[in-house]
Amino acid sequence: MKQTEEEFKLSEVIKLTGLSDQTIRRYQEDFNIQGIRTQGGHRRFKREEIDMLLEAKRLKEEHGYSIKQIRSHFNGETTSEMLEKNEPMKTVFEKKIVNLEEQLAEATEKIDSMVQVLTTFMKQSGQTNQNILSQFQDVLKALPETSTTTNNQRILEKEQRLNELKIRNKLKKEAIEKWGMLPEEERITTVKTGLFSFKREENYNKKRAFIEDYISEHLVDRLEREYDMKQNQ
Repeated sequence: MKQTEEEFKLSEVIKLTGLSDQTIRRYQEDFNIQGIRTQGGHRRFKREEIDMLLEAKRLKEEHGYSIKQIRSHFNGETTSEMLEKNEPMKTVFEKKIVNLEEQLAEATEKIDSMVQVLTTFMKQSGQTNQNILSQFQDVLKALPETSTTTNNQRILEKEQRLNELKIRNKLKKEAIEKWGMLPEEERITTVKTGLFSFKREENYNKKRAFIEDYISEHLVDRLEREYDMKQNQ
């Protein structure tokens, strides 16, 4: 089978990812990374499959994700444990929780104030005032219910996860563009292909590190900017 530009040998994948053959096999099974089999039975991998292996490695090493959590990540799902381990997501999500708590505290304060006014009035007049009761009921309606708040938190978790994935993809595209603008001597390496033969190819390890560093450097700032923009809408 002829190897195309987008297919990589197992030995190349091991070199690019730093993962062992055994770990790659396990990740293929755990995360449904199919790979390709040549007519001779050799494994080949596409670039997007290598990216999945690298992402699984990053989540495990940097955030301590379990196999189940990494699988949830690839399925676009978010759990409270994943949120706790992912600091960029946690930072922005906590801001939203703080805002909800502030709104709840403000509504509670209004209710306490209305209760005091209503109690004082009833003691003085011995009868209720329809206007005060109406205001009191309006405040009660404005107070978010516990079930609604919990549901909002779940929606925010999912929304934040989707936002982070979108921003990561944008940053990855930006990083690839910036990588392509670097001088050739910084991007290209010489690889020995035979006893006396060599070839020049892109330094994939250096490129991967460049992309990961770029994303790490800009992710939190982009998440916060995205959150601020939504708050101002």
